[in-house]
Amino acid sequence: MIALRDNWLTAFAAATLLVAVTLVAGHFALGDDPSLAAGREYGESQALMYNQINAGYPTDEQLEQWCHEGAALSANIQVWYRGGVIQVGELDTPSFTEGCIEAYGAATR
Repeated sequence: MIALRDNWLTAFAAATLLVAVTLVAGHFALGDDPSLAAGREYGESQALMYNQINAGYPTDEQLEQWCHEGAALSANIQVWYRGGVIQVGELDTPSFTEGCIEAYGAATR
């Protein structure tokens, strides 16, 4: 009886460890790039302001310029976003710009 309990406990511990490792690995594999996520948040907030004062739609060139400028400014400061903080110098500006254009464009069209 003790051997059966020990085997069950070992199997349960191994299954729990496997689930935990799978969840952590899945989170990192499926999780957003921090710079991309921060760029999306920036684009969403910029689109909100844009929509409050403009009736038309921004051009693709405008979106690209505004998001690129936002990324350049953000690269030199600590960036807070829903997923955490990106330290000074760690922002991936192309990813930030991509996320910004994606969210900004979706919210203004």
